[in-house]
Amino acid sequence: VPGFSAWDEGRDLAPVYDEFLTWLRILRWRRREPADRVPLLKAPQFLADLDAVLTAFPGARLLRLNRDSDAVAASSASLSWHQRRIQSDAAD
Repeated sequence: VPGFSAWDEGRDLAPVYDEFLTWLRILRWRRREPADRVPLLKAPQFLADLDAVLTAFPGARLLRLNRDSDAVAASSASLSWHQRRIQSDAAD
């Protein structure tokens, strides 16, 4: 696992986000969305890949939201629990 993690963290993500951009364009075309409509994309993974995201979306604007720290902790614990429940026979 450490070797895979090192490979994954060191790989070039530009092709991944180039393909994501292509799929996003196809989806927007299929929905008949106007070309000038600004899409709102939100995923925690974008933060980890920020350089690649900003390269793929050069005009991107970033929003930073402030949330109550107790609500963030509860949300994070819930997300972790649900993931563990899917990936394991025992989650507490």
